Amino acid sequence: MSIVPLVIPDSSDLPEVAQRIIAEARAIIEQRGEAALRVTELAERCEVAVGLLYHYFKDRNDIIANVRAQQFVEIAARDIDNFMNAVTANTTSTDLGNDTISIFGGVEEPQRVVSRWNRLAVLSAARHNPDLWNRIADEQAKLNEALVSTIELGQTMGLVNPNLDAKAIALMVEAIPLGLVLADLSPERRPSPEAWRAIATRVIFSFAPDA
Repeated sequence: MSIVPLVIPDSSDLPEVAQRIIAEARAIIEQRGEAALRVTELAERCEVAVGLLYHYFKDRNDIIANVRAQQFVEIAARDIDNFMNAVTANTTSTDLGNDTISIFGGVEEPQRVVSRWNRLAVLSAARHNPDLWNRIADEQAKLNEALVSTIELGQTMGLVNPNLDAKAIALMVEAIPLGLVLADLSPERRPSPEAWRAIATRVIFSFAPDA
């Protein structure tokens, strides 16, 4: 069994001007919200004519979709990629469990706080936007397929309990980081990093063959 390769959407294969457009659009959206994105301001910030924006993107919504796709997958894709590497590098379920806990991180890591709120904002924006919803659904399908195939490989290697459903494990692994937005609502009620790691350890090691 082989791992399904993970294709991370980014703008690195676009011309430099298009990359700058996406970067500036993302800055506006993250600072002031999606409704604040105006193509005239965006063009001014990029020091290009408005018409050039439409040379690279079909309309304003296309620019937003590119920003939202980046926001939605970037940390999740990095985590899954690191998990893939951990599965292929480790020979015991204990080593894999420890690496998995480190990969998926703690509650308070600033980059993860931003990422989970970005993902929540993207889901909210996509709810009444079928084009964006389909775009995000496609990206999530890629993430999930890559994660499931990696877990299945771990099962064939004897690192993950083969009696557990790989799709169910993947859903739990993906759902926990997103659900941590609840901890951001009341930071004073967050568990300590040590307490969170202890419970995460218990959950992750429950997937081991000998659990």
